[in-house]
Amino acid sequence: MSELDALSPDSPAPAVADDPFAAAFPPLAALAGAAFVALTAVVCLLALFGQSMAERMSSRVGDIEAARARSLYEAGLVENAIASYQKALGMKFDDPNQKRWALRRFGELLLNEKRTEDAVPILKECLTAFPDDLPAHELYCQALERVGKSGELVDAAKAMFTVAKENRGSQCTAKFYLGCAWEKLGKTDEALAAWIEGQALDPKGRCTYRAASLLHTRGDDPRALDMLKKVPDDLAGSDADAARALRKEIESI
Repeated sequence: MSELDALSPDSPAPAVADDPFAAAFPPLAALAGAAFVALTAVVCLLALFGQSMAERMSSRVGDIEAARARSLYEAGLVENAIASYQKALGMKFDDPNQKRWALRRFGELLLNEKRTEDAVPILKECLTAFPDDLPAHELYCQALERVGKSGELVDAAKAMFTVAKENRGSQCTAKFYLGCAWEKLGKTDEALAAWIEGQALDPKGRCTYRAASLLHTRGDDPRALDMLKKVPDDLAGSDADAARALRKEIESI
């Protein structure tokens, strides 16, 4: 075959060796098509689930921020924790109990940091939304007693006593704060009655020393001593220490 015959248009095309690049990389059109299909699938999924996921997350931002605030406080970053709690309480909460705990913990933080004036409205907000929160009731009574709001403390202590129901220890604590409020208001008879009721509920509780001390002041040492003898010698705490000291004083007379 001549060279011209080999180049004739009627001649069969010469064999071409397989291209390794063509085997390794699919045609660009095929790649573009696959990418389009994948993108379409993602868009469809976002349309179906993206909005509900976003709404779910937006309703939980308060929960997340409150958890962050708690972690900051545990790490000793007080100011950061306070700012984080304030931010959290302006957000939505997925679980109402999470907001309850955030309010209570924030109030307790402020009490621990001697910012009692700031703690009062936070704890009041907690009890307005969650009136059966017994720990918040005790913290609120403590805050009111510290700032000297005795009139409000009377109502708060009575509310705590009602919520405590069959919890004798918490009922005793409520009577303790009620007695403190009456004493500050100059009503010592009412104060003594509250503390005696509290002592009957829990002889080892906080009311025993207050009741016995007031009875001792009024000259009723036998009754005071009878109460003080019910405080165990190994009971720890400042109230127990005061009760033992008063007992020793009366017995030495």
